[in-house]
Amino acid sequence: MRISRLMVVLAGFGAIVALGLTALPWTLGAGSSEAEQGAMYNCPQAGKWAISVWGGDDGTDTGQALAACGQEAIDVAYYIDPDTQQWLRYFAGHAELSTLPMLNDKQGIIVRGSTPVTSGALAIPGATYAGTTSQGLSIEFQVSADGLTIAQVTYRASGTKPEGGTCESLSTSTLGPSTVGTSIVDNSFSIAHTLFDMSGHFETQWQATGELTVHEPQADLVPPCNAGPMTWTASIPSPTPTAPGQMHNCPKAGKWAISVWDGPDGTETGQALATCGAGAVAAAYYLDPQTGGWSRWFAGQPGMSTLSTLNNMQGVLALGAVGAPLPTPTPTPTPTPTVTLSPTPSPTPVATAVITGTAIPTMTQADVVAGGKTIIIALTNDTWVAAGAIFNAQRQNIINGLDSAQSEAHGWDVEVKGKIAVTDVVRTSDTVVTITLDAEAAYYATATETITATVPASALMGGIARVATPTFAVTGITSDDQVDVSSDDAQEYENTGAVELTGGDVFVMSSPNANARYWAGLRFHNGPFPEKGSLVLTAYFNAYIFGTGNANLDIYAEDAQAPATFTTDAFNVSGRTPTSASVPWVADGLPLLAWSQSPSIVSVIQELVDSYDPTAITLILKPRTDVYKYLAGPGAWDYPGHVLGAVLHLEWVVPTAAGHIKTVSSVAWANVSKVSGVAEATTIATGTSQEPYIVTPSSATPDALSTGSVAPLTSAWVAMTARWFVLVQQMPGPVRIP
Repeated sequence: MRISRLMVVLAGFGAIVALGLTALPWTLGAGSSEAEQGAMYNCPQAGKWAISVWGGDDGTDTGQALAACGQEAIDVAYYIDPDTQQWLRYFAGHAELSTLPMLNDKQGIIVRGSTPVTSGALAIPGATYAGTTSQGLSIEFQVSADGLTIAQVTYRASGTKPEGGTCESLSTSTLGPSTVGTSIVDNSFSIAHTLFDMSGHFETQWQATGELTVHEPQADLVPPCNAGPMTWTASIPSPTPTAPGQMHNCPKAGKWAISVWDGPDGTETGQALATCGAGAVAAAYYLDPQTGGWSRWFAGQPGMSTLSTLNNMQGVLALGAVGAPLPTPTPTPTPTPTVTLSPTPSPTPVATAVITGTAIPTMTQADVVAGGKTIIIALTNDTWVAAGAIFNAQRQNIINGLDSAQSEAHGWDVEVKGKIAVTDVVRTSDTVVTITLDAEAAYYATATETITATVPASALMGGIARVATPTFAVTGITSDDQVDVSSDDAQEYENTGAVELTGGDVFVMSSPNANARYWAGLRFHNGPFPEKGSLVLTAYFNAYIFGTGNANLDIYAEDAQAPATFTTDAFNVSGRTPTSASVPWVADGLPLLAWSQSPSIVSVIQELVDSYDPTAITLILKPRTDVYKYLAGPGAWDYPGHVLGAVLHLEWVVPTAAGHIKTVSSVAWANVSKVSGVAEATTIATGTSQEPYIVTPSSATPDALSTGSVAPLTSAWVAMTARWFVLVQQMPGPVRIP
């Protein structure tokens, strides 16, 4: 489709309206067309223009609504925004150029009919088409519910008797499978009935034409009657207007709008426009379907007005009145549209969506559990769909666009996106939407989740989906702890156990010969550290390499909750109890005078966290015994400047899912809340630490006790529904108990 523009200039009270349209002449196609959940009224004829009106659900896709006039029956549509005065456009088959994504009930648009389409079924399932024959009498037929056959025919005819004289016939026939020719094939049908022959063809979804011949035989006391052949035309009737009538999409002061009358046919124009408010409309224009000229109405100027009445579902281009009295216009001829052709449409600025807010660029899993973080989506060169019912209908679609790159059983898509309330999505302006996250206590992910926000096309006036930038992440709790004391990094000569605490670096040397092997130890005490029961997501340390960078060692941790700092006692590094888990670090050619990252030591740290609430973590670097390798690093705290000590990086989560419950020996009743029965076990209680605890009382009357005894979370314990029990909530949000 070659797209051009027609600049239609309307002069009235000194106002000029520029309409981005196409070619002349202008004519209107009468009638309406029903879709599955609505109808398009006043569909255009092929190659002609019309002011059509959509009658159906708000937020209906523009292409779907226009298809009610027939598949590919409309190639161009325009709508003027009553607030911004910008023209929104729809080009069939050109989504990249279209900016009119949807239509609302009783929305008027200026449309052009495309070349007639012969393919596709036009008959509307279940629709009733009514019209007249060439005799001026009524005819009506109904399409079957599946749209494949003609189900019923009713007609009135004036004919002659075989023996002479006139006769009148009124017949309603329900057509069954035995009736020949009821099937609609290529939008045509040809019925051979005992009472009549009827052929027809659907010109559009809303109109059909054909021929009728009546040959009624003798029936009881009714004599035979013959009539025809005669031609007929039938269409879908207009709906019953809303009484007493109302103008929709009224114009703002000094601005233009395509307003639609929803009321009785033949209503005086001024009376219909007055439903926008007394004196609210200064002028209205309508394109006459017969003359191709513009009819006009001027407030208070009946001598100048040529648009005397409005019919139901008729659209007009209306101008809102300003506060000052309107001047008396000088009579001018009916405005004549002028044409300006341009082979290429003007380029549209690229629209973008940018995310800000307190959830950006990262938030922790604890933040998600606590709630309150915001996601703010700001648009440029586009706007959100209109506030109110239209935008509200898109809020769930906006939520659905917040996708995680991961698939977690209790992650973002399930526990956050799946539970955001539509009321948490607020249109704060034409270009900004703010989403506030609720507290989601069941959120729990085993890895960092990356979230991408895709703004759906249906939520944007531009009608094109946008991927917002940047992405954002949900991480665990993060810690970067650097050695900051001379005695927290050490090296040990394996042969004698001698420990050195000072020097610019600590080195690790592997060798088949014990006389050449050196161990190293690194202690981190600042934290924070994962508490018992946490899930470690990421763990490694960074080491500054001074010289030879050939690693050939195994990384352990000291198996202790609170490992002590190093001393010069013999074997104070190798003599410490190591974890069962270890990680090899075998690498040659690490960059010199630069930081290098160790392999992941998640398994090592997880072993500690499964057993303790660590208050410090000590890593033991054990040399291998296979070949000679020398690693001149990590850098030591003692190096001048005290900035090259090793750094331990940890990320973890404190799960709230069932099965990650910590037990304690006793707890003061002042710090707990009680609930009755397992069914209420999700009640939020109070606490001060970072982990949930389950406590049961030592008797059936816990109010009289000062402490309670521990009960592990087991199936036997959960079955104790008759007992009172206490839940100590020591992290944000409720704990879920199966």
